[in-house]
Amino acid sequence: MQNHLKEVIDLYGDYLLRIAYTYVKDKRIAEEILRMSFLLIIGSKMSIGRKHL
Repeated sequence: MQNHLKEVIDLYGDYLLRIAYTYVKDKRIAEEILRMSFLLIIGSKMSIGRKHL
């Protein structure tokens, strides 16, 4: 999962950061939005994985 997430971040991170920035007009806040979004994705993937064990 970590490799896949790294690949997604590498491919789409800059694009998603630009989108977040267009909404908030603050780079630091846009970066925090991305961090929180990726943490939510990681958490939901881990939660789904535990349900299938």
